[in-house]
Amino acid sequence: MDDLRDRFATLDRIAVPGVWSDVERRLDALGSTVSTRRLVASTPEWRGAATALSTGSLADLRRRRTVQLLIAAAVLVVLIGSAIAVGSGLVRLPAVVPVPTEHPSQRDVATPTATQPIPSPSLAAPLGGGLVLAEDLPRIDDFGVHEVVALDAGIGARTPLGTLPGGGFSSYVFQWNADRDRVLILTNYGLGPVASLESPTDASGPFGFIAKPAADDGTGLFLSPRGDLIAGIDSLDRPTRIVISGVDAGSRSSAVPSGIRRLLVVGWSPDQTAVLAMGCRPCNMTQTPTERQTSDHGHLYVVPVDGSPWRELLDESNGYFTASWSPDGSMLAATDFTCGGDTKGPRCAPGGRSTMSLVAVADGTARTVTSATQRTEMAAWSPDGKSIAYLGGAVGDVLGSGGVYVRNVDGTGGRRLADTTADQPPIWSPDGQWLLYRKDPGTTEWWIVPAAGGSPRLLGTFGGVAW
Repeated sequence: MDDLRDRFATLDRIAVPGVWSDVERRLDALGSTVSTRRLVASTPEWRGAATALSTGSLADLRRRRTVQLLIAAAVLVVLIGSAIAVGSGLVRLPAVVPVPTEHPSQRDVATPTATQPIPSPSLAAPLGGGLVLAEDLPRIDDFGVHEVVALDAGIGARTPLGTLPGGGFSSYVFQWNADRDRVLILTNYGLGPVASLESPTDASGPFGFIAKPAADDGTGLFLSPRGDLIAGIDSLDRPTRIVISGVDAGSRSSAVPSGIRRLLVVGWSPDQTAVLAMGCRPCNMTQTPTERQTSDHGHLYVVPVDGSPWRELLDESNGYFTASWSPDGSMLAATDFTCGGDTKGPRCAPGGRSTMSLVAVADGTARTVTSATQRTEMAAWSPDGKSIAYLGGAVGDVLGSGGVYVRNVDGTGGRRLADTTADQPPIWSPDGQWLLYRKDPGTTEWWIVPAAGGSPRLLGTFGGVAW
């Protein structure tokens, strides 16, 4: 009997929790940690706000709470019964209680608290399928040190990459290779020497900014699709050779055929086997408008990298051509300009004719894709090669008085996307869904517009830009 009394005394000393109050407290804590937000579809530019619980959700929560209270009451009965069993000696506790083994999945797992923000879902790919390289330039006459940033055109997020020196260069040119892992920076609208990114940040590493080519020889430089070669000419007005320099080492050159007195490299073939250049032969070499003018015939030249003979394409009797290579390498989108009035190239008066043609690289045959009543300039191929963007306007307008246009390669579907007075070609986004264009040559405003048509949007004030 004494032994039994001692056991019941032991039972009295066992602390029995206030089950109902404890359950209430645990349920309140549980309710505070239960997510009450519905998933909201997100875009790169905004995310939906959280929404409140619905009436049905509250009813479900009350039903769960009632069930949990009943379960807790059952647990209490079991606890009391177990305590009586222990006190009566029917069940004996072991002398040592083993410590539960920690499960690997439970290690180093942070417990959410009310003060910790819920992590945001990772951002989608940048608008347009890639970041925009841009030189911050608040106004056209700012010759100070400028910051280079990587910009997401959708959400406006900027990542500093480094700086470019001041001292007279207010417009740099960025050239990206095909894989977007090498960047060449040129001064003086692309005609000057190579510029190096100064004070580069850690974020600049993946962009592969070229510090300085092994042979910085020539002007009007162009980076090759693989990013390992740079092509240029030794002189704009008296060219004697096209120079092809290795970014890391070595160089070679190709002699300019006789009779070509002005020349400029305008691009590479996609397979990097040839360089495309624009030039004249014969050329009007008079120094002033008052001198007797001579004939000035413009042409395009395909210059093989292996040293094979040059190929001369097209012939404009009093003007010039410029062109860009199609992504598959089979065609050139060529725009020609004929001097207006009685003027002779290269000093052409405004008001001349300008058209766009698609030229087969294999045999030089050309097909005009714009009407005779529309002036076109500076064509740029879409990444998939199905469309061409260009600057356009009415015949007789001066360059830069029209707008941004897109046209299918078969000549159909021409549409005006935006007004601009720019003298720089529009730039396609990597996914081909957007166009980036300069609003006015007198400002540094750059705008974007959907290639399928829509409202243009100001992106920022920049000098050099690449997408």
